[in-house]
Amino acid sequence: LASLVDRHSSSVKVFAGVRDPSKFEAMEGVTPIKADLNNKAELTTLLKDFDRVFIVTPGHEDRTKLAINGLEAANDAAVSFVAVVSVLTSGTDSIFGRQFKPVESKAKTLSVPYSIVRLPLFVDNNWLNKDSIVGQSTFYDPRDPTKKHTAVVVSDVGKAAADILAYPDKHAGKTYKLVSPPFSMNDLAEAFSTALDKKVSVTTVPYDAAREAFLGFDFQEWQGDGILELFKYIDED
Repeated sequence: LASLVDRHSSSVKVFAGVRDPSKFEAMEGVTPIKADLNNKAELTTLLKDFDRVFIVTPGHEDRTKLAINGLEAANDAAVSFVAVVSVLTSGTDSIFGRQFKPVESKAKTLSVPYSIVRLPLFVDNNWLNKDSIVGQSTFYDPRDPTKKHTAVVVSDVGKAAADILAYPDKHAGKTYKLVSPPFSMNDLAEAFSTALDKKVSVTTVPYDAAREAFLGFDFQEWQGDGILELFKYIDED
C-alpha cells in the first residue's frame, strides 16, 4: 500500500480491503473499506465499484478457498485486472504447493486479465532471530549453512506489486517470481556481522528442534511444517 501511494498516487486512488476498517492503522493516501474473502457475494457487489484488485492471499489454513473466492468475486464484478499472491513452490507435492496450485489454476480460467505474483521465503522473517543474535551472537537454523537460496524483502514485493497494478496492461497473463540474489546461512551470518560490527554465526539445529521453535513463536502447525518443507527443498537442491 505504501509503495502504491508513494509511486503512483498521482494516477490511482488506493483502497485497502480489510475485515474491520476500524482496526486499520491510518495510512496517508489509503482509504480502508470492509472486504471479507469469506463472503463472495458481498465482495462481488463491492468490487463492482473498483477497477483493479490485488489479492494478498492470507496466512490462513483455508487460504485456498479464500483466495479463490476473491478471484471469482473479481471476475464476477468484471474488474479490469486482478493480481494474486502465490508461492514459488506452487504445484509441488508440499503443503504450500498444494494450497496454491488451485489458486493459480483458477486465476488462469478468469475472463478478466490477471497476473500471478510468486513469492519465496521473506528476508523479514529473520527478525525472529533478533533475541539470539543480541544475546548470544548466533541464530539457529536447521538448513545446511552452505546451501544458497533466494528470498525476498516484503517492501520490495510492495514496490513490484504497485507497479503491476499501476500498469496492468503490461503484466496481464504473466506469472512473476520475485526473488533476491541467492545467499546461504553463512552469507547471512557474515552480513549480520558486518552490519552489527560484531561476530555473528549460524548454529545448525535438528529439524525437530526448529519445528518446536516455530510452535513457540505461535506458528500454526501447518505453517511451521510448510516452512520446514521449504527449508528441506533448499537442502536437497
